[in-house]
Amino acid sequence: MALPHHKLVEPTSCGTLQLKHRIVMSALTRLRVDPVTEAPRDINKVYYEQRASDGGLIITEGVTFK
Repeated sequence: MALPHHKLVEPTSCGTLQLKHRIVMSALTRLRVDPVTEAPRDINKVYYEQRASDGGLIITEGVTFK
């Protein structure tokens, strides 16, 4: 018997992106930018690497540049 959430793990597309599943991580404000320049730091990269999945989509947080 198929589970009711089976469509979550089916491939889909978003514009020209081909995604292997439909689970998307929305934008979050993690406040991990440099406190002086507000530019992203290495910890931002680590944060998203930890949450990345093969064929998935992550919408990253907005940052400001001064």
